[in-house]
Amino acid sequence: MTATTAEQMVPAPNIVVRKRARTNPWLNPKLIAGSIMVLIVILFGVLGPLFWDVTLARVGSSPINLPPVWANPPARFPPAQAAHPLGTESNGRDMLAALITGTPRSLWIGFVAAGIGILIGIILGFTAGYMGGWVDAVIRTISDAVVVIHRCWC
Repeated sequence: MTATTAEQMVPAPNIVVRKRARTNPWLNPKLIAGSIMVLIVILFGVLGPLFWDVTLARVGSSPINLPPVWANPPARFPPAQAAHPLGTESNGRDMLAALITGTPRSLWIGFVAAGIGILIGIILGFTAGYMGGWVDAVIRTISDAVVVIHRCWC
């Protein structure tokens, strides 16, 4: 027979092991909201010319300095203002047509800027990780300074 000790007589605690719930990263509400916003802007730029005359974005193609539709009560709409819902500017360009024609260019500039930023970040990150030491310290210090300056200005 073996002698039982106090350790052997203590029951094991009930340990409940919970597995982390596996969530689909594509169902992130912020990702979905941002994707919907970008999709709306893309559709505005692609489908806008089908529904609106983009030649009104040329200088002198419309009456000058018309306010947006919501700036005047409906009883005081001049007929020219009803044809330009976002109004016109001092050179006679329709603001809705200018937005439609400028959307693809703005998206392109944004994507190019994001790509350049990602490329610079990848190069600096790989360099800091591979070299280590003082190179890593210099890159980290510069990036920390840029983050601080950015947070102060924004």
